[in-house]
Amino acid sequence: MSRGSGPAENNITIQPVILAGGVGSRLWPLSRASYPKQIMDFVGGKSLLKLTVERCLKVSGGIAPWVITGVEHRFLIEEQLDDYGAEGTIILEPCGKNTAPAVAAAAFYARRLGQDPVLLICPSDHIIKGIDAFRKTVKGKAVGLAQEGL
Repeated sequence: MSRGSGPAENNITIQPVILAGGVGSRLWPLSRASYPKQIMDFVGGKSLLKLTVERCLKVSGGIAPWVITGVEHRFLIEEQLDDYGAEGTIILEPCGKNTAPAVAAAAFYARRLGQDPVLLICPSDHIIKGIDAFRKTVKGKAVGLAQEGL
């Protein structure tokens, strides 16, 4: 799996971070610990994770995502990335503690690599239509706000 990130447009690095640690207990019995919602196909042809990877690659200019997941899902996530043909880094959480620790893990990982990218935090269980509008919003507004420290 690729470990680096590179420059995006305007010399700003947008590093996608995909949160893929939940089991989707509210969707039980469809989603369960052994088959979490992010690897399910709800919209015809691609899992939610694959749709998120595709969206992130378009926004980041092709920078491979970091996917944060639990130890119990690492092989499912790796298989999804391999099926899609996407490189990515899998960051393992020792235990699921929700969003804030996962985002902190990505920030610490970036620092460990000696990088200071804009982290694009994307849950793996969202469906976003209008990817061009999403890309423009991220690159236009979100990156600008991040650079201002907001």
